[in-house]
Amino acid sequence: ANLEKLDLCDNNFGNKASQDALFRALGCTASLSYLDLRDCELEDDGVKKVCHALFESDSALEHLDLSGNAVERRGAKQIADYIRDSGGKLKVLCLDDNDLTSKGVVHIASAFHGSEDGHAIERLQLNYTMCGAIGARALIDAFGPDGKDLPNLTKICLDGNSFKEDIAGELEVAFDNKLVEMEENDSDGEADDDLSDEDSDEEEEDENEEEQNGEVDALTDAMNKSLVV
Repeated sequence: ANLEKLDLCDNNFGNKASQDALFRALGCTASLSYLDLRDCELEDDGVKKVCHALFESDSALEHLDLSGNAVERRGAKQIADYIRDSGGKLKVLCLDDNDLTSKGVVHIASAFHGSEDGHAIERLQLNYTMCGAIGARALIDAFGPDGKDLPNLTKICLDGNSFKEDIAGELEVAFDNKLVEMEENDSDGEADDDLSDEDSDEEEEDENEEEQNGEVDALTDAMNKSLVV
């Protein structure tokens, strides 16, 4: 329960049994401030369990790395819900090498709205996340005029995405020296052109959400019972 730093990167949590075990373990880490789950094959379902467990544990998490976990739009929404529900404590969020698309990035950006004194986030990594203009402008909006809504932000990483020159220019103007140089930006492509294919999958995903919520609730009940002495 007094664990403050947990690095589990490059492990395989791709099956239900391992994800459930991780859920129970994280639910008991009230002192956790640093969690690295990079390249753990979590996908959307695993990320949902991780976020729910972190919320249940009520830890003051400051560093969360979920890079390289094949996270898509649905998983991004779960991460956004956790950011919002945790009260703006997170300082570092790394989501590199995931298939978020602009829709997922919009979810993440929306989570930074609403803090009276601005969100605590200092570093935001969204390299290689299939982000285009829609996601870029959502991030600019979340930053606010002169960065007033994210006053603690010192670095934002958006390399390896698909921003046309005008959008890249908007990002550079908005974030100035906080934006890490985008050496691998695809200025000839536009990731948002492919979003129509994703739309057709949303209804089916939403239909599965209730079943998945029931599974997480059952895990939560089991975890809480195990903590009763």
